[in-house]
Amino acid sequence: MLITIIDRYDMYDIYNIVSKNDPYAFMSMSEVSKIYGRFIEQKPV
Repeated sequence: MLITIIDRYDMYDIYNIVSKNDPYAFMSMSEVSKIYGRFIEQKPV
C-alpha cells in the first residue's frame, strides 16, 4: 500500500504511471484541505 499527497497537477501523471505498470491497481483520490508538518519545501530556481 502506498499513501501519498501530491499536487493536483501531478495527479494525472501518477495515474498514468500506476495504470501503465498495473492495469488492475486500485486508486482512491480525495482532496485534502490541510496538511500539518514540513511537507512542502521550496525548490531552488
